[in-house]
Amino acid sequence: MKLSIIVPVYNTGKYLKKCLNSLINQTLDDFEIIIVNDGSTDDSEKIIREYEKKYSDKIVFMNKKNGGQGSARNVGIKKASGEYIGFVDSDDFIDKNMYKDMYETAKKNDSDIVICSISDYYERERKSSGTHLGLRENVQIKDAMIKSVPSVVNKIYKRNLIIDNDLLFDENIWYEDFPYSMQLIVNAKKINYIDKCYYYYFHRYYSTMSNENILKNLDILKAFDILLSYLKENDIYEEYKEEAEFLLLREVYIATINRIIMTNNKYKDKKNVINKIKKYTSNFLIHKNKYFNKLSFNFKLSYYLIKFRLYFLIKGLFKLKEVTK
Repeated sequence: MKLSIIVPVYNTGKYLKKCLNSLINQTLDDFEIIIVNDGSTDDSEKIIREYEKKYSDKIVFMNKKNGGQGSARNVGIKKASGEYIGFVDSDDFIDKNMYKDMYETAKKNDSDIVICSISDYYERERKSSGTHLGLRENVQIKDAMIKSVPSVVNKIYKRNLIIDNDLLFDENIWYEDFPYSMQLIVNAKKINYIDKCYYYYFHRYYSTMSNENILKNLDILKAFDILLSYLKENDIYEEYKEEAEFLLLREVYIATINRIIMTNNKYKDKKNVINKIKKYTSNFLIHKNKYFNKLSFNFKLSYYLIKFRLYFLIKGLFKLKEVTK
């Protein structure tokens, strides 16, 4: 089989049909869709079973107790039989040609990883905006680390890359994509990029965003610790130190703090979590990172607003962006 597509599902019944339709209608032939229902309590299982019955030649359905997205993906990896493996989140959807084009690129170049660009899809407007990664067709490992999104959903991986390196997702944290995607990248021998926005990443409005368990955002620190430990254990920390610390700057210090600011939690609770992230990152010289100038204008602006604790300006700018989009 050419490709296994792994889809973890947890209470996404509202969006699931759109996701599954985009997978079923892929122009690639000879692929399987492994759907792992992670203990959903809504109508997700009912929807999956309807699709399984209708598309039994493509869909492999597995039920499990709730254990988080990482555990659901690991179940899928162990079941997968494809030459390549892809991951799709169950509230997202993809272009019909995504996997055909990515698989053909992989076969042409004997790629370990193929990356595509992402479109951010906004719920209320029902429209998307493409985010191109600025990578070249043949990607160097360090470029893949600092320019690629630290996620698995816009990539396909040679199954042997995963199996030979004995890599599975951490099952006990949020942000499990972060270290896992980087672990695979540093083990790859050949990475290729397609400059097309094939993956539609679903966004809800910031104005409706809430995070009852705000402390779980600190899992991003655990995720970074996992990456650091992996690099050190494999004696490649010094080789990729600057790239790892750039990810700390962009994904932990800036992106995570921005997400916390935009939640509807009390300011006192947000400030407590932000200060813990700041304390952690103060152990690294992120402000002197050689890639600092590669940050976009918006990321640089956020960096300085966070540094001087002008959080209200960040929230105002995000809300203005949503209004004027």
